[in-house]
Amino acid sequence: MWQKQPIDLWSFFPDDEFTVVAMDQRNATLESPAPLSATSPATWTTYNEDQLAVVDAAVGNGVPFSIAGSCIGPSYALRLMRDVPSRVKRALLLQPIGVAAYTNEPCAPWTGMNIDATTHWFGDWAKEMEASNRASRTELDALYTSLFSSAVEGRREDDPFVFSVLRDDVRSLTQPMLVAAGIDVFHPSQTARDVASLAPNATLVEGWRGNNDEIQRMQERIKTFFEIEKNS
Repeated sequence: MWQKQPIDLWSFFPDDEFTVVAMDQRNATLESPAPLSATSPATWTTYNEDQLAVVDAAVGNGVPFSIAGSCIGPSYALRLMRDVPSRVKRALLLQPIGVAAYTNEPCAPWTGMNIDATTHWFGDWAKEMEASNRASRTELDALYTSLFSSAVEGRREDDPFVFSVLRDDVRSLTQPMLVAAGIDVFHPSQTARDVASLAPNATLVEGWRGNNDEIQRMQERIKTFFEIEKNS
């Protein structure tokens, strides 16, 4: 999946200096099967446990690590920073998903809040799962409610934010963050701005993917961001 992103982190971290571990997240594709339950659906905590188990297996139990996530990845990262702060050293958050109003995104402008965006992209994946007999509609609906319904885990009904954590949670996160804004209805720029303004040690980057020169500058900025941790 990283090869389809504007920046492929696998392409420029040298193997002799960094151990890069990528998640094959449960149910992320049809090739990543895992059981779904209508009565006990997976939660953000379930995914946290998956990710920690993979890191522990790859680099050792309890070893601190840094995170790079894109799209839904920042929501996972923020949840990990909240729940296991001693494990997470810093985080790169690329084009985070979230609920926000349209501002100046150049792709797929919308009016009002993008509250239907998550239903749309989750729905496309759910149709694939149902068509391939990987899951029933009841199981898929339960998973959607568990992860994205604004009514769960104390989220205000009118402000689901990034789904995995609350705004007050982000205010409490002290880890350094580099937040790169998205440019479309699924990854609204305002979500990145909100995260960067709430987190005390976050830096916001906008206008980073318009052309090859901008992407190259962003790559160098990412290298510098993680080199700081490596050399400290």
